[in-house]
Amino acid sequence: MITYKIEKSALKDIKKKLGNLSNKAPAVLKKAVNDTARQAKKQLSKKAKETYTVKNANFNAEMRLKGATVGNLEATIFSTGQPLPLTRFKVSKGKKTVKVQILKKGSLKELVKKRRNIKAFVNNIAKSGQVRKKSTAKGVKGSAVSHIVVAQREGKSRLGINEKFGNSIPAMIGSNRVYGELQGDVVELLKSNIDKHISVLLEE
Repeated sequence: MITYKIEKSALKDIKKKLGNLSNKAPAVLKKAVNDTARQAKKQLSKKAKETYTVKNANFNAEMRLKGATVGNLEATIFSTGQPLPLTRFKVSKGKKTVKVQILKKGSLKELVKKRRNIKAFVNNIAKSGQVRKKSTAKGVKGSAVSHIVVAQREGKSRLGINEKFGNSIPAMIGSNRVYGELQGDVVELLKSNIDKHISVLLEE
């Protein structure tokens, strides 16, 4: 959850700039905060796409915006979601190794438990003979179910297989590599939007 709000000290400064129109300050700030939140939402989506290798992730659609009001000069961008399967990220399947790359600036790295040398693998872990009970976007009713995953055994035994996951959408958006990189830009954007809406009001 990412929140943008106006401090009381900033509200006083804006009232001074507005002079006789100081009573309009909350309305001006509401517009500025909401503009900033909408613009920040787009920037967060763009930055996340540039940062992570995740496929088919509509970051913008995964974020929701609760806007500011005159009585509450605070806008919040929030997102929910579980960790994504590693198959949604960049995966390289070799004869003996599986390599995964989460960050676009990173590199493919072998997924292995070094202490026991337990390597990951890519496989279909759906139940044998399982078929769809109804038609979905993944297949028609009666077709075979396929659930391809990156998985790893818990130990040397063939039993105890765990599907492997990467970051969730909220974790990627809120990370230092995305939100952390944009914080300073958003502060400047808010200042610019405040000045813009003050100018618009004074020119009316």
